[in-house]
Order: sequence, then C-alpha cells, then structure tokens
Amino acid sequence: MKNQNGAVLLESLIGILVFMLGLLGLAGFFVTSIKDASEAQYRSEATFLANAMIAEMRVADPDTRQSTYSASGVQYIKWLNRIEGEKIASGAASADRGLPGATAHSVTFGDNNLVTVELNWKAKNDTSSRKYTVSAVLE
Repeated sequence: MKNQNGAVLLESLIGILVFMLGLLGLAGFFVTSIKDASEAQYRSEATFLANAMIAEMRVADPDTRQSTYSASGVQYIKWLNRIEGEKIASGAASADRGLPGATAHSVTFGDNNLVTVELNWKAKNDTSSRKYTVSAVLE
C-alpha cells in the first residue's frame, strides 16, 4: 500500500488530459465545419447566379441575345452588379447577394447556341480563387 501513494492523483491527471485532448479535437471539428459551410454557401450562390443568367438568356430574344448579354450588354452589367453584391429585392425584404472578392467573370457565346458562364471569387481567408463554370445550349 505504501508504493501507491499519489496513484489516484496521477490517474486523475491523466484522465483530465485525455478529456482535454478530446475537447480540443471537438473544437477543431467545429471550426472546420463552419469554414466548410461558408464555402458551400459561396458555391451555392455562384451556382444560383450562373444559372439565373442562363435562364434569363433562354427567354431573351434570340436575335438580340448576344449583344444584350455580352461583356458590354445591359443585362450583363446588371448581372455583374448582382455578383458584386448589389442589394436586390426579394419579395418584401432586401437581401445581400454576391460573391466575396468577385473577379474575372465571363459569358462566352459559341457555335450552335452554346453559351458558357464563368464566375470567379476569393473568400477572405482563401489562399486561392475559386471558379464555377456552366455551359448550356440555348434553343
């Protein structure tokens, strides 16, 4: 019995150490999940903005579509404002939409009514820029 003096104290300290390591791992998990959720939000927003542009082009007059939606077109400029975070009306409320660090967007018209929309953005803590590209054939 004499050799076990302080054994309970040592076991308690080791138990507390294991518990603290578990809490530290859990905190790291929460930080990663918040970062991933914000990245997913930006990808969803890029998808929405690109598909909205294509949907607008689908219903536009085919004869003026390319001039209206090309780099200097009226609808293209409106689309850029949405990407860069202009306040847009959504029902009774107004919502901030847009991509952080939005740069180098393009709408490219190809043969056989093929259109390609590309969006680029870089979030505050990103080390590299992100890109979303979608192509569609307009009837």
